[in-house]
Amino acid sequence: MWGGQAGAMDHISVGDGAHIAARTGLTEDVPAGSTMGGFPARPLTDFLKAQALLFRLDSLRRRVRVLERRRDSREDGGASTPIPGHVTTRTNMRE
Repeated sequence: MWGGQAGAMDHISVGDGAHIAARTGLTEDVPAGSTMGGFPARPLTDFLKAQALLFRLDSLRRRVRVLERRRDSREDGGASTPIPGHVTTRTNMRE
């Protein structure tokens, strides 16, 4: 089964029962029964995990910036500030 706008380079072999997600670009042979997605094509679960991480990248970048500023202010003797999106409990508090 091929999804819409999926494509393959010349001389690619696609095994029986393989599923190709929409907008997938095949650059290598696909084993029988596999489910592929992305460009270049890879197992669909790997592709979806990578996409989920990509969507979180901006919020992770912001958290790292806050942590770096906290570290820098501590090195300069400043007061600590809370981390956005982080719940402080007694077990993870520092004095």
